[in-house]
Amino acid sequence: MIFNSYLHIFFLTPDLERLTADDFQKAEEFVNTMRLLYTSTLCVSSERSPTCGQILPILNKLEVHFKVAEEDTAFTSAVKEKV
Repeated sequence: MIFNSYLHIFFLTPDLERLTADDFQKAEEFVNTMRLLYTSTLCVSSERSPTCGQILPILNKLEVHFKVAEEDTAFTSAVKEKV
């Protein structure tokens, strides 16, 4: 639900003046949080037949990355919980 409201604001607003600094901060947090998932997807999808030896380390890294940490903001925590 959080993402839908931000996507709605971003894509349906005729001008970027309605976006606040907080909106840009959340977009930056989202990109930083999801970057490892994107990179992992590229690595696995580039292989024709990925092996367990390639996939398991990636899964372990993703599990660690997406655990909610104490220093995470409320927005980042919500993103990590959804993943």
